[in-house]
Amino acid sequence: MIKTAAIYLGSATGRSQIFSDTAFSIGAELARMGISVVYGGACVGTMKSLADGVLSESGEVIGVFPKGFKGKKSYQEKKVEVCHYGLSRLIEVEDMSERKKVMEKMSDCCIALPGSYGTLDELFEYIVNHQLGFHDKPVYILNLDGFYDPIIAMIEKMKETEFLKGYDQSFIHFPTTVEDLLTAIKK
Repeated sequence: MIKTAAIYLGSATGRSQIFSDTAFSIGAELARMGISVVYGGACVGTMKSLADGVLSESGEVIGVFPKGFKGKKSYQEKKVEVCHYGLSRLIEVEDMSERKKVMEKMSDCCIALPGSYGTLDELFEYIVNHQLGFHDKPVYILNLDGFYDPIIAMIEKMKETEFLKGYDQSFIHFPTTVEDLLTAIKK
């Protein structure tokens, strides 16, 4: 049973409002389901939308944030505060590497929403740690509007070329809607 979900997503909002709206909806729905959320702790981009969704339903949202972190260069130049101080709990860690370890340890599953390099870094570390036997937790990659189609194609290419063989990947799920994601999590 999933009690806490690690969610990886963007510090940007993306081009379409659907990304922020979806993050908010997922946060709210998980809170209604009694599932706590652990995420990167930022108050920008879809990360803020997710946290606000959880908080809108009085759910538990835990941020894991590196000490002294100022965000990406564009936020630093504009002096934008990136840490969300209105969370249920904020855990300060030394660096991004420790953040990933803490989030993985605290979670019962991983959910990836559309994002950029950081999202992919976190997602793939979670998957690799499963492959290496460090955990046995499911991974849900929300393929919203085909966002993750290139990743699906890359996985198929790795299988086809036998770089990825003899490894059960049934723990990775690619729901395409919020409803499909929530249904998969309940199983």
